[in-house]
Amino acid sequence: MRTLLFFFFAGILHSARSSNYYFSSVSGNDSRTTAQAQNAATPWKTLSKLNSFFSSLNAGDSVLFKCGETFYGSITVTKSGSASSPIVFASYGTGVRPVISGLQTLSSWVSIGNGIYESYNASFGSAINTVIFNGAMQAMGRYPNLKTANKGYLTFESHNGNSITDQQLTSAINWTGAEVVIRPKRWVLDRCKITSHSGNTLSFAPALTYNPYDNYGYFIQNDIKTLDQLGEWYYNPSTKKLDVYFGSANPSSYSVQASAIGTLVTVNNQNNIVFYNIGFNGSNGKAFDLYYAQNITIQSCAVMYSGIDGIDGSATTNLWVRSTYFNYTNNNAIDLNYNCNNSLLRYNYIANTGMTAGMGLSGTTTYQAVTIVGNNNLVEYNTIFNTGCIGIRFGMGDSNVIKNNFINYFTMTKDDAGGIYTWAPKNSNYSNQKIIGNIVLNGVGAPEGTDRPGTGSSNGIYLDDNCTNVDITSNSVANCGRSGILVHNSFNTNVLENILFNNLTQLTLIHDYGMPNALLRNMVIKNNICFAKVDSQYASYVRTEANDINLLGVMDSNYFCRPMDDNLTMSSSLMINGIRVDRVQDLAGWQSAYGLDRSSKKTPILIPQYTLNSFAGANKFSNGTFNSNITGSYAAPTCSWINNKLDGGTFQATNQYSDFSSYVVIVGVGSVSSSRSYILRFSSMSSKDTLINAYLRISGAPYSRISDIKVIAIKTGRQENEYLFTAPASCSNASIIFEARCPKLNFWLDNVELYDANVAQTDPDSYVFYQYNNTTASKTFSLSGTYMDVYGKVYTNSVTIPAYSSVVLIKQTPANMLYSFDRSKNDRKEINLALASQP
Repeated sequence: MRTLLFFFFAGILHSARSSNYYFSSVSGNDSRTTAQAQNAATPWKTLSKLNSFFSSLNAGDSVLFKCGETFYGSITVTKSGSASSPIVFASYGTGVRPVISGLQTLSSWVSIGNGIYESYNASFGSAINTVIFNGAMQAMGRYPNLKTANKGYLTFESHNGNSITDQQLTSAINWTGAEVVIRPKRWVLDRCKITSHSGNTLSFAPALTYNPYDNYGYFIQNDIKTLDQLGEWYYNPSTKKLDVYFGSANPSSYSVQASAIGTLVTVNNQNNIVFYNIGFNGSNGKAFDLYYAQNITIQSCAVMYSGIDGIDGSATTNLWVRSTYFNYTNNNAIDLNYNCNNSLLRYNYIANTGMTAGMGLSGTTTYQAVTIVGNNNLVEYNTIFNTGCIGIRFGMGDSNVIKNNFINYFTMTKDDAGGIYTWAPKNSNYSNQKIIGNIVLNGVGAPEGTDRPGTGSSNGIYLDDNCTNVDITSNSVANCGRSGILVHNSFNTNVLENILFNNLTQLTLIHDYGMPNALLRNMVIKNNICFAKVDSQYASYVRTEANDINLLGVMDSNYFCRPMDDNLTMSSSLMINGIRVDRVQDLAGWQSAYGLDRSSKKTPILIPQYTLNSFAGANKFSNGTFNSNITGSYAAPTCSWINNKLDGGTFQATNQYSDFSSYVVIVGVGSVSSSRSYILRFSSMSSKDTLINAYLRISGAPYSRISDIKVIAIKTGRQENEYLFTAPASCSNASIIFEARCPKLNFWLDNVELYDANVAQTDPDSYVFYQYNNTTASKTFSLSGTYMDVYGKVYTNSVTIPAYSSVVLIKQTPANMLYSFDRSKNDRKEINLALASQP
């Protein structure tokens, strides 16, 4: 990386032949001479004057804008500086940084009825993307409104070419000429013009990016008929009028600005240009458009209210963006989309990118904070907050490093994406890609407008198809709706020393049928902490299209922690003899099945899922001991009563088939209430180690499930089981269902009890301490008690976290310290601890 001269901090250093040219939008005068403009007391006034004079600038010259002032218009760079003497755009005077603005303030509002007012401005162009309403970026009007059900998405049941059909859509309003925003896939939002509206069918152009899934979402915008909420707007390019809904409010009480300038700064085939301490506000398209440019520096600037992108760069080399603030960008904040090499993005703050569905561009690489395509790029020490889709997307090159960035809240408009994401085309072989020391938090997910509106899909770090030679090292990923790290159809990858916490699954490895040659191979996965905070999460999940999990590479010395239930830590799915086999295992079962993780460990301390205070009433299944018969229960395919298998009489269920057909044991328990909690207890044994699902169901039609599902690992040896169902749906005739899918299986059941219980559920936050440090120095945090990390180290009163790292600890209390972790044997033994007497 090149070194920037420190001419920024004590005035501009320049050679004897270089000049400073001053601009003031308040006291400037464009009729002044060139010599006068070199004196801060007699500046020029406008950007038009700057552009007309640009060919007369020389390498080393500086253009200085007065602090605290706003300059309307754009800058077109038509001349280069030199490597040692760049042309510099900076500020002079005191106060806030000067602003290059494309915004026009609207006035002279005229009412056209129904709470809508319009304002004319001759400078507006063919479209408006940026409207600022009382200082905040304002979306155009839409139907339905964002705050309605499903975040304002309607649902189309079918599609045919360039049309969608929604059986609930009527022709009461004809939407021809408006814009339809369609979500064909989770990671895509496409904007199309409605060419016709006939009944419940909308036809549109252009074609969608992908053939859409049916039962996905759409909404309508860019039509005056959508305006019914304060601030919503519509622009009519034929009249150059902006229509805004004010309702009963007075427009004069509000500030409304809109952009009339497409690009604020254009650098085309020019080099060695510096922008320092300047604001760039209100582009209708891009704040910066860089094309075949070299050695461009943007430092200590502010880029706000960008209608499309903050920085758009193509075939640009040696771009340095440092300590610059980006806020309110409709599409991408920094979009280096083609052959951009040797870039440095450092210490930038990027917020509120692509946060409004329908205001970004169509396609896949949109609603992203940083996109960088090329070689030898370094992205480090950036803070990225509130992103519609991806925080940092990189790839299509060698030797890219994504290091020590803090990414918080992403995939909020589109999903099936990641906080950090990369992808490669087939047969590519990029090398030396590194994702190091990043902190990635809160992958929210955006499920609305899909066929599963309650289930988001967000990953912290996501290696998508065909990625090779990527190191994922020492990152901290937490609170993501799908995976902490997802490696999908990729290989030759190292996943080392990461801390993954409170994601739906901490570590996910997937090879699927879409990429038959992109097998999970030559992977090294070591020394990671995969910590599932609650029992609805897994430490890891591996899925393949063959019986080949044992071939993925080296997987060892990891810590797989699921302290609220470490019997079901590892999930896998593979094909055996053409049949899909799904497994959920404890660490020992995973080690035995695949020969991986021989030196890996499980949680050092268990956390109780709940505290049982008392039972309310008798066992709801009176024949639970099966002492003489199995009355009140039955199974499919077959069941029988046998003697002396567990305790006296025992219920036996048999699946005699050799395939993976499911069998079901049904036990009637009568009424249950949504206001109550229930404890299920039973003794079990099976002819094979397997999994069963246990849940409550309505006994008669429609046989609906009325509780959550408990996944239970059943062993060949006898075991005692206890599980809690909290607030099932009320039902007057319920059954307990035990369901399994395993060939040639005998399953024995005894001592079945279901009690109405008074319980106190455990708040995992009272036991688990997770904290991160997104600073460049170590930081100490207070602890309220004594805690243990996954390695068995004890902390009292405080813990110190290194820079760009995190820690996860489990509190030691009498409730969870009855058992301790014997690391040499990888199991637990009962011990007598002094801690047990502590409060």
